[in-house]
Amino acid sequence: MDDKTKKGYYYILMAPEVHCANKAGTRSIKSELKRFKLDRVEILKIDIEGAELEALPPLLEEVVICQILIEIHANPKEFVDFIVFMAKKGYRMFHFEINGLSMDLCEFSFIHDSCMDQFNAIPLAYFWELIPALKNGNLT
Repeated sequence: MDDKTKKGYYYILMAPEVHCANKAGTRSIKSELKRFKLDRVEILKIDIEGAELEALPPLLEEVVICQILIEIHANPKEFVDFIVFMAKKGYRMFHFEINGLSMDLCEFSFIHDSCMDQFNAIPLAYFWELIPALKNGNLT
C-alpha cells in the first residue's frame, strides 16, 4: 500500500468526526480529498435513508470513487435505472442484496473500471448492455 493510500485509510479510521455536519458548516468529500492531497476515494459506504438517488450523481461528477457500497430506497424501475446510470459512469456491480422485509430496499456494491486491476477484479458485462436483450426476451 503506498503512502497516499495509507494516509487516506488513516484519515477514515482515525478522524471520523469530519464526516459530521455541525453549526459551523460541513466538509465535502471533494474538499477533504484536497486537504489530504488524495486524488480519489478508495471505498465509500452510503446509507442516507432515501436520499441516495439525489446525493450520489452530483458526487460522481466531482470525485473518483473506487468502490461504492450503497443502500438504496426505491422501486424496481428506479433500481434498474440506478444500475444503468452507474454502469454508464464506469461502475460494475459486484454484489447486491434485497432486503427480506422490504422490497423497496436493496444493498449494492460497485467497483469503478479504473480500479479493477488494483483489486484483481475480472470485468464482466455491464448490466445496462443486457437491458435490450432482456426487453426482447433474447437473453441466452
